[in-house]
Amino acid sequence: MDTAIADRVRAVIAKLGMSDKAFAGTIDMPVDQLSKSLNDKRKFSAYELAVIAEAGDVTVDWLSTGVQRHRLGLAARTVGLGLIDYEVEAKELAEKYVDAAYILVELGRRVSLPDLPSLVPTGRFVEEGRRAAEWALARIDAQNVLLRPTSDLVAAIEAGFGVDVANASEMPLGFDGLAFQDDSVRLMLLLTTENWTRRRFTIAHELGHILWSDAHEVIAENLNPGRDISYQEKRANAFAAAFLMPEMLLHQQLAGRDLTNEVFHDLVVRFRVSPSSMAVRLKSLSLVDEPRFNELRGFRTRDSIAAVEGAAMVEIHEISGAQVPMAPAQMVTEFLAAYRDGEISSAHLVHLTGQPATSWRELLNDSLSDEALEQVLVVPSGMDAEEVFVP
Repeated sequence: MDTAIADRVRAVIAKLGMSDKAFAGTIDMPVDQLSKSLNDKRKFSAYELAVIAEAGDVTVDWLSTGVQRHRLGLAARTVGLGLIDYEVEAKELAEKYVDAAYILVELGRRVSLPDLPSLVPTGRFVEEGRRAAEWALARIDAQNVLLRPTSDLVAAIEAGFGVDVANASEMPLGFDGLAFQDDSVRLMLLLTTENWTRRRFTIAHELGHILWSDAHEVIAENLNPGRDISYQEKRANAFAAAFLMPEMLLHQQLAGRDLTNEVFHDLVVRFRVSPSSMAVRLKSLSLVDEPRFNELRGFRTRDSIAAVEGAAMVEIHEISGAQVPMAPAQMVTEFLAAYRDGEISSAHLVHLTGQPATSWRELLNDSLSDEALEQVLVVPSGMDAEEVFVP
């Protein structure tokens, strides 16, 4: 038996100022089993350690080894403000999902993450962004993902790159999104917003950080067009442009068509980006000259929506997905499976989604429908939970 683990659990109980019996009730563990484990007569299970870690605000790794597994570092996208003292607030937001991911790892439900690319810096951020985008595009069905709703893009990122993606209604002032990664977790946290084209660009921007492993460390910049931003931010922006608007796919959409205003607006709606982003991308690919570029970048998203038949419904759908707080779909699905297998309690689902236990009892059955899953993903209000244009 590992006496050191029992000693660290005792330290957690002492820190909380609780009796063994009270603590056993808190973690929903029979007091006799807790007593046996504390006295080296049985081992703590991986699930029990995960619950104890959550109750004691420590990590499972510390309970198991005495060493903290991670120092939470973040890559973040901000706008319109100078750097602020954001670290504590940002980390508190991310920690909820990072800890949830560690529980899945300890339960053996996440054995490994998909491989990241082997990228070699060249000192040219546009080239580095392009190479990372080429690698990422080869791993998704670009035409069926990039020309479809952002929810499909998020699902592809979660499945293809092992990134948990969540919407948060509360973020540090000026933040659009942040990312965190280590050997066991990749997380992307997005600000809820009605500016759906900016959110889509932020998703790709944060993915660029993760593919280049920038999110192991704290990065935050004031991202305004034309301002001096860090190399990592410029590279993430270059990645986002090349990833969301691939050269080959743009050529396919333009085949046999002159780049009239009507065609330009159609491209904006099809790719679900802002007119400014599309204009800069077309210029970078030498598909428009300087005068035409200046004309096209003057359009606003509302101009494109008004010019394309059916675009209003696209916008309504995108806004509805962008402005609602949502827990990561893949993570919730994995927690559901663990709950059904008796590995975790409903308290973990409540903490992850913000949905009360009564909702879970009503919604959980042998086969949770897509509609029901979408309902439980939503975090209730009040719960914590080269030039490249930055739209």
